[in-house]
Amino acid sequence: MSQHTKAEVESIIEKAFATRQEGNELLKAGELGPALLKYHAVLLALRGLDSSLSRLYPAEPPRFSAIEEPRIQEIVDDKDEEKEGETKDEGSQGEVTAASKIEEVRTAIKNTYLNSAAIYIKQERWKRALEAAQSAKKLDEDNVKAKFREAQARIGLGEINTGKKMLEELQKSNPDSAITAALNKLSIDEKAREAKATAQFKGMFNRKKGDESKNGDRAQDETASSAGSAAGKGKGVADAEHKGAASTSPVTAEATNQTQA
Repeated sequence: MSQHTKAEVESIIEKAFATRQEGNELLKAGELGPALLKYHAVLLALRGLDSSLSRLYPAEPPRFSAIEEPRIQEIVDDKDEEKEGETKDEGSQGEVTAASKIEEVRTAIKNTYLNSAAIYIKQERWKRALEAAQSAKKLDEDNVKAKFREAQARIGLGEINTGKKMLEELQKSNPDSAITAALNKLSIDEKAREAKATAQFKGMFNRKKGDESKNGDRAQDETASSAGSAAGKGKGVADAEHKGAASTSPVTAEATNQTQA
């Protein structure tokens, strides 16, 4: 397998970044399917370039820098907060290092996963959304947007308690209107589910009560019918006995007369 030259790698990166921007424009326009296709192409092009970048670019020279304070990340849907093409880690003479180039590519991959997750959430393809969010989090484990979209995906998959806990933790560490809106929606959905469950239970109870009432009426009808039938049979037997007695009385009288004679 032939190795890429530096010119080839830079061409791949340049084309992938241009394709990503096309995907971003499609996403902003609401063209979710076409945007996803662009993002798939970007990921296919950029994943696996680390070894080539390490081979083609010089190692980063040692340097000292002040410790940076962690910044509060803002969650803004359908918007890239990172700008590809900006190399933060450069050598003393402005030379692009392997570390800076790898970071640039990984940032593009991370943001591509994040936007893909946003599309999957809009499409309610929750498993795909979870996979994309987790892939982004592997590249930046503290990324708030990745955690937020993972929480959304888990809620969509029915892991409501897990997703809710993630949102609550995010709201404590990074208060954001998007997280507040998600928690409010979750609360409304929970109340709706409870109301639906209560209505279903009442419906089942009323149906059961109605069935018991019908069964009781049917039993009463059957009892009355049985009693009427028994009464009819008793009357028939009494009539038969009465008729039998009437038919044998002349014979009895004649026998009495013969005995007297």
